[in-house]
Amino acid sequence: MPEQSTTQRKLRSEIRAGLAYTWRHPVIGPLVTTNAITSTVLAGTIAIWVVYLIRELHWSPQTFAVVMSIGASGGFLASLTTPRLTSRYGAGPVMITSLTLAPVSQLPLLLADPGLPGQLGIGCGLFAQLFGAVTHGLTQRTVRQRACAPDMQGRMQATGQWTAFGLRPFAALLAGYAGTTLGLHTTLSLGACLLVLPPLRLALTPIRTLRPATP
Repeated sequence: MPEQSTTQRKLRSEIRAGLAYTWRHPVIGPLVTTNAITSTVLAGTIAIWVVYLIRELHWSPQTFAVVMSIGASGGFLASLTTPRLTSRYGAGPVMITSLTLAPVSQLPLLLADPGLPGQLGIGCGLFAQLFGAVTHGLTQRTVRQRACAPDMQGRMQATGQWTAFGLRPFAALLAGYAGTTLGLHTTLSLGACLLVLPPLRLALTPIRTLRPATP
């Protein structure tokens, strides 16, 4: 029992150290914050996204599958182009630009009417969103790993994962409630507005001038 108690105290101490290190780091802290905001907001919008497409835009399952395939190709393309983008433009500008694609890519969804033009627009928006998401994800993960002290790698990664995914269930519940009370379109519009915050957060930090892929 004393040994178990000592282990638990050590674990709590390491968790606190990991949280403090991650949040106070001038590069890692802002990246973890922006990841948390983006992940939480997208969890909320995704929770009602399909409902909106089917109920308001009258999509069939076949249409949904085709559009999702178009969007997924954006992520695949990003996995091929991200190294060249960061090499040419730098990690900071690439991360800010890719995060900016998130709110912009919501516009086709918010402006779409039922029919083929709206479906094509949403497909292009989803393509841009996933391209930006994969580009940002690959870049920020590389920057965080190379900026982090070797002995803090595990705790930094755990803090980032906990922060990014811990609020997602609550975001989905809140979005469902908001969609019921405020309306699906209004809730999706609010989500698009909130997605403006992450690129602004990075643009106000020294990360914006981070030229190479490493800090």
